[in-house]
Amino acid sequence: MPRTDPPLAAPAVLVLTLAAGVAAGPAAAHEIASEATCASTGKALVHDCTFTLTDAANGAPVEDAAFTVHPMMPSMPMAHNVRPVEAVPGDAPGTYEARIPLEMTGTWRLELRLTAPHEITLGNRLDFTE
Repeated sequence: MPRTDPPLAAPAVLVLTLAAGVAAGPAAAHEIASEATCASTGKALVHDCTFTLTDAANGAPVEDAAFTVHPMMPSMPMAHNVRPVEAVPGDAPGTYEARIPLEMTGTWRLELRLTAPHEITLGNRLDFTE
């Protein structure tokens, strides 16, 4: 089940576990789990996030993934127009980084839309306090 940790005092470090998803298409039934750590950059409403993707069955890092992060505010659908951010590979196997600019504090859904190694969407709600 998805987990959202409570917001922390500044400097904010937010940790969430994104729900495991199932790849699209009957031939590719792979589950991928994702964990994200987001920290304030010191600039208002801008967060550096690191995503760790693992094979949900065996915990192995998912390498060579390609995805964009789509921030959405569930309480205000269609009210915000935050552009998707492309994630880039991080230093460790299975890690990816993205700088996420938000328009306001509150509960946001960070949706990961993978195109490789499988087409899959992962996401969860997270409270950003700064």
